[in-house]
Amino acid sequence: MSTLDESQQYLATLATLLKQTIDPRTRKQAEAELTTAEQQRLDFPIAVLQLVASEGSEQIIRQASALFFKNYIKRNWVPEDDSNKLTDENREWIKENIVNILVGVPNYLQYGLIDSVVIIAKNDFPENWPNLIKQLISKLSTEDFSRNNIILETAHSIFKRLRNQLCVKSVLRAILSITIDVLITQNSANGSLIGILTQTLLFLTKIFYDLNCQDLPPFFEDHIEECMNIFHKYLTYSNPFLESSDENEAGPLEKVKSSICEVVSLYTGKYEDTFTMLPKFVETIWTLLTTTRLEQKYDVLLSRAMGFLTTVVKLERYRNLFENTETLKQFCERIILPNMSLRASDEELFTEDPIEYIRRDLEGSDSDTRRRAATDFVRGLMILYLQQITQIIGSYITHYLQRYKENPALWKEKDTAIYLLTSIAAQGSATKVSNDIRKLVAICDLLTSNIFLPFQHGVTQVNVFVNVVEWFSTNVLPDLQTPVDSEPAVLKVDAIKYLYTFRNQMSKDQLIAVFPSLIKHLSSTNYVVHTYGAIAIERILFMRKDNVMIFGPSDIQEHVQILLVSLFRLIEAGTTPETLAENDYLMKTIMRVIFTSRESIAPLAPEVIGHLSKILGEISKNPSNPRFNHYVFESIGALVRFCCPDKPQALALFENSLFPSFDFILRQDVVEFIPYIFQILSQLLECHTEHDLPQMYRDMLPGILMPNIWNSPGNVPALVRWLQAYLYRGSASIVAENQLVPILGIFQKLLASKANDQYGLELLTTIVEHVPIGHLDQYMQPILTLILRKISSVTGQKNKNEKFIMGFVNFFCYFIALEKEGGGPDYLISATENIQSGLFSQILNNIIISNLQKVQGELPRHICAVAMTHLLTHSNTMLTTEFIEHWPNILTALIKLFEAPVEIDNEVKTEEQFYDFDLEEDREFSAAFAKLATASKPKQDPTGVTNAKFYLAQSVQTLSRTHPGKISDMVEKEIPTECNLYLGQYMAAAGLGIMDHDLRRLLNLQYYRIVKFRQMFHRPFPHGDIFLQKRQSVIDHMQILGAKQVFLTAKWGPNSLYRLIEQGPDNGEDPMRILNIDWYPPGWRERVKKVSLTAQLPPKPNLPVYLTTNTQKIDSTMVNNQPPSFQTTAPNLRSQTMQFPNNLNPSIPPQSAQTRQNLQYQPNTEKRRQKMSQNSQRKNLVDKDPKADCEREKHQLKSLMEKYGSNTKVSEDLDTQATLIRRKIEKLTAHIKSKELQVSPRPQQQQQQTPPQPQVKPVRNPAELSLWQSFFTLLWIPFQILFQLLRVIYRALNWNLILISLLFVELGVIALIWGVRRSSYNSAYSDPYEAVIHGTYGIEQSSLWSTLFWSSMEIIQDFFGECANLIPSIKDKGVITLHKLDGSQAFPLLYDYLLSLRQRLSPTYARRISIGLAGEDMAFASRIILKTELLDYWLV
Repeated sequence: MSTLDESQQYLATLATLLKQTIDPRTRKQAEAELTTAEQQRLDFPIAVLQLVASEGSEQIIRQASALFFKNYIKRNWVPEDDSNKLTDENREWIKENIVNILVGVPNYLQYGLIDSVVIIAKNDFPENWPNLIKQLISKLSTEDFSRNNIILETAHSIFKRLRNQLCVKSVLRAILSITIDVLITQNSANGSLIGILTQTLLFLTKIFYDLNCQDLPPFFEDHIEECMNIFHKYLTYSNPFLESSDENEAGPLEKVKSSICEVVSLYTGKYEDTFTMLPKFVETIWTLLTTTRLEQKYDVLLSRAMGFLTTVVKLERYRNLFENTETLKQFCERIILPNMSLRASDEELFTEDPIEYIRRDLEGSDSDTRRRAATDFVRGLMILYLQQITQIIGSYITHYLQRYKENPALWKEKDTAIYLLTSIAAQGSATKVSNDIRKLVAICDLLTSNIFLPFQHGVTQVNVFVNVVEWFSTNVLPDLQTPVDSEPAVLKVDAIKYLYTFRNQMSKDQLIAVFPSLIKHLSSTNYVVHTYGAIAIERILFMRKDNVMIFGPSDIQEHVQILLVSLFRLIEAGTTPETLAENDYLMKTIMRVIFTSRESIAPLAPEVIGHLSKILGEISKNPSNPRFNHYVFESIGALVRFCCPDKPQALALFENSLFPSFDFILRQDVVEFIPYIFQILSQLLECHTEHDLPQMYRDMLPGILMPNIWNSPGNVPALVRWLQAYLYRGSASIVAENQLVPILGIFQKLLASKANDQYGLELLTTIVEHVPIGHLDQYMQPILTLILRKISSVTGQKNKNEKFIMGFVNFFCYFIALEKEGGGPDYLISATENIQSGLFSQILNNIIISNLQKVQGELPRHICAVAMTHLLTHSNTMLTTEFIEHWPNILTALIKLFEAPVEIDNEVKTEEQFYDFDLEEDREFSAAFAKLATASKPKQDPTGVTNAKFYLAQSVQTLSRTHPGKISDMVEKEIPTECNLYLGQYMAAAGLGIMDHDLRRLLNLQYYRIVKFRQMFHRPFPHGDIFLQKRQSVIDHMQILGAKQVFLTAKWGPNSLYRLIEQGPDNGEDPMRILNIDWYPPGWRERVKKVSLTAQLPPKPNLPVYLTTNTQKIDSTMVNNQPPSFQTTAPNLRSQTMQFPNNLNPSIPPQSAQTRQNLQYQPNTEKRRQKMSQNSQRKNLVDKDPKADCEREKHQLKSLMEKYGSNTKVSEDLDTQATLIRRKIEKLTAHIKSKELQVSPRPQQQQQQTPPQPQVKPVRNPAELSLWQSFFTLLWIPFQILFQLLRVIYRALNWNLILISLLFVELGVIALIWGVRRSSYNSAYSDPYEAVIHGTYGIEQSSLWSTLFWSSMEIIQDFFGECANLIPSIKDKGVITLHKLDGSQAFPLLYDYLLSLRQRLSPTYARRISIGLAGEDMAFASRIILKTELLDYWLV
């Protein structure tokens, strides 16, 4: 047989199989054979596409081929597992030929191929399909507009999903080349062609919207006037050939006008500055709204037009155009009121298709109807004209209510009044949606301004000028109190909907009072009335406050039976499976009643499960409503959850009632219900309390282990859930019957699938939890090998599978946290190292530690924390030489998990999550698989640890005692400071003593701070603020590091603190008593005394007393020999430190303004003045040790900032201090410049705040002083003459021209130098201080002009820095002059002024100054600042 004949025979076989898929009797067998054919032939998709294009094939075969090809592409273009059924050759062939086939097949085949093109483009365009747009454009024709419409519809389907602008210019050129406007004008009388051309215009308008949705491309901006003129023309265009004869169906021209309204709304909201034709469109659309008739076919057009006006009236710049009362009245009378009233078509829908009326009214699907658009328009007007619109519409409401009272036959007037009241009263609703949906809604609201979310959670914000509760009592409640079947029924619905909408504004007692009226309306014969009653009941029971359900079992217990009886009666009134499942609102109310009743539903459970089994049996014959089906199974799951645990009789009753329906569903292969059945069966199995598996479940297990049942994607999550139930109840039976290996095979199959790998890890976690380690030992190495290979593959991909990586982190931690017999951390380390030496270290560093902070969920984080604690403290292997280096990194990562978890999710902790389940909120619902909230297994903590932080503290202390010195040294030397402080806090909170290194650090810290105090107090510029911060830092460190009781700030001054540390309180008590050492473990007291006695403290200085009020308190306390007050609560470290790893824990906490106000000097005695004068003349103010400590702190700060970034509290404190005294800086600067750097004494008022240090001046003979003055005056005369001569020359020259010339020359040189220097720096930092700390020079800009501009600015800035280097004489003179300043006045101001100049200095100086400040090298900083100040003076 030739190759051609073989190919023809293959196509004939495929055609036969595809034809058989249409017949229900042969469908399953044909689909199975097609699945086999997919795996046998690589050219299978090409053959199917050839059948679609084959003109000689039957129509039914071509239709089946197009449908099968679309589903094949959907399944296999992006494979779910590692197997790739589509080769690269086949992919390229399909992309090259599918467009040609698309335009050549009949219309009934084109839509399936369009979907296929869109699926491929979604994944490959534009990177892997760059010529798609060229292919589409090449098929455009100037004659065949039907083909053009197919091409344009395909392009619209692609752009609508991708919003891609890479090919905008070519698309627009092709669009403009069609000259559709000219063609429509030429063929306006051609009835057969004008409709096709209008359809082309519609697609062009939609593509225009797609390509402008994200941003305004330059091509559109250049042609905006041309395009907008065409749009404006067709807003007013009319043609009798384009008018629709159907009053309910919009014609092509109405659709074009609606699309144009969307475009102008988009331009109004996003491109207002470019859209200069806006006033012209406002006038045109106003005319359109006031002249269009009330037929239903115009609903979409008018709603889009009102959406455009809604966008316009929200703009502040046009406020003066609409704020006139007459203009607002015109809006109400001519737009809002006509579109708010009930029309005949609405009444017809209310009667003929009530379920559609309800869905449009409640679910927000009526966003394109007049009433919804008018309501949105009212709310748009209320943004800027709230009070005016409320008054205007309020007057119409009063008018309509008065007319209804005078003549009840005018019930439509009251219906309109209720809608008007709702539109002005409701200003905000709470609708729980995903983040992506929120962003989409926000974007759509910005673009179209007509998005109105349904009140799924009721109105949360109301108009302050409307009392909705009082209005309900006066005008709405009477309609609820009339007989249930009284007319008109519309007012009954309006009353119930009003209660449904404003339920959040009513109290619980008010809702309970009106509850019987709602139940009464369930007996109404009107379909809409009893459905609205059920909806209102369900939403009221669903109400929450602070994530806690408001209504409980006791609130509805007396109504439960009548509620369920009425609801089941209404549902079972359906005579066919379709009509029975039509009203999902009734089934949802039944589910909510069961949820709210909880365990109190048990007496009614037999009757309820009987009704549910009957309903399930009927709808399984023809499933038609997925929502109704889901609510049925949720109700069954809730009954099992509440009534079956620990109740064998109830469990047997449920199984006997449900199993017949389950058996029918499984035998008939009702694929929609099978995942639900598996979830319910797993729930029933877990309720059994026998020691062994029940026989009927044991018989089902072999069927679950068959590979074929796992091929359906929808079955996988439910089957995993069922296998977990088997392992939970019968792991011993599974191991005994050798069924563990098939389960591990299923794990391997799931792990290989990209879509199901996370379910494989969930199954493995359950296996590890319930199967003894001895039975898993032989499989553990292959299991870990498979997982590591999977991780290696996903990490090498362009888009990493973060979900799988985090699943592995959870499994890794779960295994260690269990600590089963024979398991634990050492077992896992050994199993990993047996695969490859050093593999565990790689896993630990590259996967576990790096992703530990990303763990989501409170329980998973808790398990991971316990696991890391076990790895640190329960593993002997981790303390060996090979792995000890990882110990500090694990502890650091664990503390970061406690204090700075990434993307903390908001979990409901007060109640189980299924109580507030709502299908509208839960987006896991899908056609393939829908997870049952009630059938999910409750999360349990397998660790038995209550508080993970306390557990860590206890375990680390125990380990420290077991290995004396080893653990404490690692914690002290290798753990970051902030993590070390948190660890000390955990120990203090757990009631534990502090570690060895903590005691040493505490004493060393006290010693170091006292030295710093001496350094500060001996200087001639004592600064009370810095002293108080230093002292408070000591207290904070003592508190953080584990002291149970701490000094209060107001009770201890510097003398008392020094005396406390050196010799204890005045009463002779042990100094360590203040630190409550008796509270620590035995033996620590002597160790502390020894460390205290050996500490070499400096001589006790005669310190000045700064705190007058506090000092008096201290003295009185010390005289009376009373112990100081203690603080017993641990500090909130989050208030003192920012979250790491991006910041540090500052040693100086922020200081309050009140504390600064209390800092005042006291008059000093003469003895103290002499002492301070002597100290001020010393050159070396600090001993060598404090200088070394200072230098170490400087380098440590620099290294930490390089490690964690520069967004630290240190930088924030510096900037804060610079801002607080900026005014003082300016005064000092002006004073220095005006006096030529000769600083005079400050005013008396300032001296009271910061008095100068007294200086001892030598007494001189007046005659000697006069002689010297005369001598220096004679010497100064030549200098004065020279100065005057230079000033004359200076004023005579054109210095501006000279300086400008020099500046440009210098700029040119500097530009060349810095251009070369900057070429090596391309690092980008997100924080403004980071470049300063690292010494780099900023971010390379992407824009050329932006780069040139900022480079010029920086070059000018650097020029001044270079000029400063060229004036050494100024530098030297500046240093000499600085020493003439009074330190008590100058230093605090210079300290902070230096900070404010950081942005003005060149990058080099900015870096040096920042490092100098970190080490408190004020001499260097002072030279820099004075040099900068002199530079300003000379250049001004």
